[in-house]
Amino acid sequence: MDYFGLTRCQAMVMFGQQYLLVVSDIKREPDYAKKALKEKWLSQWKDGIDTFINKINKEAFTDDISYLAKITESPMKFTDKCFSGEYGYLNRVKVFVEIVLFCPYYQLDDEPEKYKQLQISDQEQWKQELRVLAGYFKFSPNTPERIKENFKKALAHINGKQFNPFFALVGALFFVLLAPFAIPAIVALLAPIIVPGVYGAAAYAAVMAALGGGAVAVGGAGMAGGFAVVVAGGAILGAAAGAGVSSLLKESPEFVASQGAKLIVVVKELFLDDRVVAKKVACDSIKQLRQSIRSVEDEADDLRSKDMTDDLKRQVENLNKTKKYLDGTINQIEELLE
Repeated sequence: MDYFGLTRCQAMVMFGQQYLLVVSDIKREPDYAKKALKEKWLSQWKDGIDTFINKINKEAFTDDISYLAKITESPMKFTDKCFSGEYGYLNRVKVFVEIVLFCPYYQLDDEPEKYKQLQISDQEQWKQELRVLAGYFKFSPNTPERIKENFKKALAHINGKQFNPFFALVGALFFVLLAPFAIPAIVALLAPIIVPGVYGAAAYAAVMAALGGGAVAVGGAGMAGGFAVVVAGGAILGAAAGAGVSSLLKESPEFVASQGAKLIVVVKELFLDDRVVAKKVACDSIKQLRQSIRSVEDEADDLRSKDMTDDLKRQVENLNKTKKYLDGTINQIEELLE
């Protein structure tokens, strides 16, 4: 299913707007030392995104992030160009969801403490910039806050808990900042797949920059067209999951929860404007999620047939959590169809 894939133009908008948000935040940072550290983070993030994009599709993505930033200084013109056609509204929603949920200054290398002290310098100004961006994407100014609230609620419900504002807030930051990932294991799994031939710090930054920006590479040599880049929950849909994503499910059920929450947010937004497309995306997503559940169950059964080690037990436990989160995602999407 191609609903959650990115075109070259859409990827330029998404990463470019994330880049510009951080540039603006750095300009507002009053502390000189923190400003310098933020600039270092942004440079490292930019390099990671460049590596990620060029390795996925070197022919299609020829522009670096600096050029993206220049283009997105005129976002109204650019968004009109990138988000037209039959699924124009869906495409705008999925990219804008990733921009709204983007949270900078997370870990990009094997030094977890390096950027830990950094925070957005002025949350109100950041929110105001998102409100302005909402207009460029043809959404109302309250759309960013609605997206954030729906994301928090979806996370809480996927986890099988009654909605608790404090839990949801912690959960949102928890997942967006990638804190629950066993980060070295995730990098080891994904780097050979999405940035083949890249090693060490460059590979680490590429994987972390892409995941934090909301993009996941799926497919591979056996997939027509090679790799694709999916966002807004598309990575957990059965047809999309490649070797890297399948391995990720065994290592980080939290990844599934965050992707499921994004998928729910997108479907909710679609129902506000285009119910025909919303129903089609919702029904197709449910089918693909059920396919993902079958794959997870088969994988768990295969592991149980082996002599169980502590590591295999952990993987089975993670797959059980993954199934729970996929079921929770389906339940919420089904409620939207009622």
